[in-house]
Amino acid sequence: MKLVRAIRLNGNTVESGHAKARLKEHGLTMVDVDNVLRCGRINREGECEEDAWRYRVETPLMAVVVAFRSDSELVIVTVWRKR
Repeated sequence: MKLVRAIRLNGNTVESGHAKARLKEHGLTMVDVDNVLRCGRINREGECEEDAWRYRVETPLMAVVVAFRSDSELVIVTVWRKR
């Protein structure tokens, strides 16, 4: 989570096309995503998909899957409401 927080403050965060569609579908914004990244936790091990490690950041209400392009760029892969 340290790297996620560091990138949020000083790096670049971008949404994948899939994440943009899911945000719209669930009526969410990047402010919601930012709140999850700020307050959420990674409660499980990362998963390697398409040659990239992905991590699920969760709060009781939402989940955001992220991947790292570099030490300064975070990609929002997907997002959903839990409730």
